[in-house]
Amino acid sequence: IYIAAFLTAIRAKPFNNAPERFELALKDPTTNREYIDSDQIKPQKTVIVIRSPCYKLPHFDIPVQPTDDFQEIGKMGETEIGPNGEIKSQQEKPDAMLQRFNIGTGHRLYPFLRNSRFFIIKSSNERNLEVSQRNEEWATTTFNQDKLEKAYQSCANVIFFFSVNKSAHFQGMAKMISGLSSKVSRDWQNEGVKLGYSFKVKWLVCSKMPFLKIANLKNPLSNNEPIKKSRDTTEIAGEIGIQIALLI
Repeated sequence: IYIAAFLTAIRAKPFNNAPERFELALKDPTTNREYIDSDQIKPQKTVIVIRSPCYKLPHFDIPVQPTDDFQEIGKMGETEIGPNGEIKSQQEKPDAMLQRFNIGTGHRLYPFLRNSRFFIIKSSNERNLEVSQRNEEWATTTFNQDKLEKAYQSCANVIFFFSVNKSAHFQGMAKMISGLSSKVSRDWQNEGVKLGYSFKVKWLVCSKMPFLKIANLKNPLSNNEPIKKSRDTTEIAGEIGIQIALLI
């Protein structure tokens, strides 16, 4: 069934109640432009970018259950479909920025750093990080939550670097794996700070790293301020994020 989903993905639509994130793009290689409406470009000149295993199939009206095989197809990146529907290429194109840091497709961090955006997440205390690791969720302020939601919708990976206020350390790294929910958790301890809706995260690394290791790193997205001065939900440039991920 996953093969059927893949070959009919040009006409696929997101399944309304699917628990996984759906992200499908159609790209014309001649212009390198992506489209949502498949009628805008010819199928024989279409590249399909698949980043999620959940689809609503035409005529079947059922979600495809994630399987290891289908998830692997989802990781292939850009796959070209020929004029008769045949798969012409299933090789992932190396990420140029990651190659500069000697991170190939076989590197354990490659799936998390490819097509990623990076954010500094500040916590008022270490207890909240423990709650996050246990419940696999996080919440930010109502003012900042829309920024993270938009980032989640814009790329394959949204990576967080967690730091407790005034600790002069990072405490770990996590990936945002869901959009905003309708849940407002009462597990957090934040003195007088109103938090928004919770969202799911997957912790990738739980370890402390002193800011001394990143003393020379500055963020071009914030007027080249030192990374150690970043505030909550500050986005950092991709090449800087990759360096921090490797150090952690």
